[in-house]
Amino acid sequence: MNIVGKIAVIVTLLATAAGAFFSYQVKKAGDSLITDLGNKEIQITSLQGKVEGLTGDLEATQQALNTTSNNLAQASGMLAQARTDIAQLNTDLEQAKTELETRNTELADANNRIDQITSNLNELQERASTATLSQEELQSSIQRLRDENESLRQARAMGPRDETTEPGGPPRGLSGSILLVNPEWNFVVLNLGTKHGVRQGNEFMIHRDGRLISKVRVRDAQEFVSIADILPTWRRGEIVEGDPVLY
Repeated sequence: MNIVGKIAVIVTLLATAAGAFFSYQVKKAGDSLITDLGNKEIQITSLQGKVEGLTGDLEATQQALNTTSNNLAQASGMLAQARTDIAQLNTDLEQAKTELETRNTELADANNRIDQITSNLNELQERASTATLSQEELQSSIQRLRDENESLRQARAMGPRDETTEPGGPPRGLSGSILLVNPEWNFVVLNLGTKHGVRQGNEFMIHRDGRLISKVRVRDAQEFVSIADILPTWRRGEIVEGDPVLY
């Protein structure tokens, strides 16, 4: 074998060895890459799981945020309504205070009126206690007057007679009022009697609004009341209960 042949053999061996070595290195590198790729896929899968978890957390957080926002909006609306209600309550309170003050004023006025009415009532009761005639006494006096009036009619039918007046009499200017009017028997009942100085035969003027209505002459005087005949010649109008009388 010549030198050229040896060199060719050597070159062939070197090429074979280099090819084997390269194939080994390529295979080794490929295995390493496959291993790395598998690790990367595992990492990617893990990262995808984390991403999905984070995505779920994000969605839950967003939902919670939306709920919180809705709650906040509702709370803001409720707060605004509460402020409106408070303002209305304050207005109602002021109005109630004003009405209470008005009611208190009206109550005070009513109490004053009640006190005045009570005072007037007490005064009237005191006055009535000094001019009260029992029903029996009044009916007795009226019946007696009727009897006397009938006798007077009979006497008038027979002719005139003198009217007698008991001595003494009430003070001039004594005033009272009509308690009862009996137009059928032509007499009245006065709230004045012997306690006031009234005597049989005393004449009283009945007036109203400054105008003379009639004159009456006492027929029978009791302690607190008197029965008097209406004098026809002095009649100027209709006599009613409550008309003032003056001596």
